[in-house]
Amino acid sequence: MILSVKHLAIFMQCSQKTAQRRSKEIKDLYGVKHITIYHLAEYLGITPKHLASYWLHEATKPNGEKIVFPQLKTKVDKLGQGQ
Repeated sequence: MILSVKHLAIFMQCSQKTAQRRSKEIKDLYGVKHITIYHLAEYLGITPKHLASYWLHEATKPNGEKIVFPQLKTKVDKLGQGQ
């Protein structure tokens, strides 16, 4: 699952402009073109399951967006490098 700047703004509870800066930091840190939930979780120092539970909470709000977290098998898949 590739995250957009809008997703980052929701997860990080910040403005779109701040989310754009964080997006660039994460992309530079991991050397990737697209940010996955695993990159964001590692960047924030939390587990992907924590992000999933937070997103489920956000999805219950009016006009909330549902996000599907895939079940990945390897560390390479989790960091999105196998794509």
